[in-house]
Amino acid sequence: MKNLLLIPTMLLAACATTGGGGSKGSTAPFQGQDAVTKRRSEISDAAKTANDDCLKSMKVTDGFHGAMFSVTADAAGKLSIETLRWTGPEAAKQCIVGESSKVTVTPLPGPSVSSTWEWNPPGEKAPAVVMPPDLETKVQSLQTQSQAAVESCEQQNLPPEMPADISVAFLVDAQGKTHGPTVLSSTAKDGGFDGCVQKVISGMQFPASDVQVPYPVTLRFHVGRLEKL
Repeated sequence: MKNLLLIPTMLLAACATTGGGGSKGSTAPFQGQDAVTKRRSEISDAAKTANDDCLKSMKVTDGFHGAMFSVTADAAGKLSIETLRWTGPEAAKQCIVGESSKVTVTPLPGPSVSSTWEWNPPGEKAPAVVMPPDLETKVQSLQTQSQAAVESCEQQNLPPEMPADISVAFLVDAQGKTHGPTVLSSTAKDGGFDGCVQKVISGMQFPASDVQVPYPVTLRFHVGRLEKL
């Protein structure tokens, strides 16, 4: 089957084999786009605590030229954080990382949801998000690898030949590492499959680039039989 690659949104069609693994080990499935939007808003709101307790209380000004973190909320509402960009005192960064572990948001069944925390000094703008111009030509082998891995998720979690579509958004940094994979849509109705695809995305290694800030990518996969048009 022909793979279609769209930048920044990439579409991969994963053709399922005959086997299937049922729904053993499944967790709560994707809860819908509205739930994701609300969850991301809660994560963004939680940044105020880190801002007040760290940047404001420590009066971080000298040497601070901006920060960006990927923040993920699990089903229980616990936050985890990854530094994407930091130009400032190390103590302030460690304070933010520490405060994030104390903050919780409303529990939400289903796959984890990620958003970003970003701060810039007054009068300074964050570097523009730029897509690597040669990204499309460099990810052909990555397409094949990810297709096989998503196909494996289908076999482990869904009935044989069950059709399903899933869309996952994430960020890619200059080293090619992926951050914060978040399911934007899924017809699988199986949390085991959704979570498995998130792990596939987390393990991807994109080509290194000279981008200053992580760039967004959305991958869309189809598994199972293809419905007639």
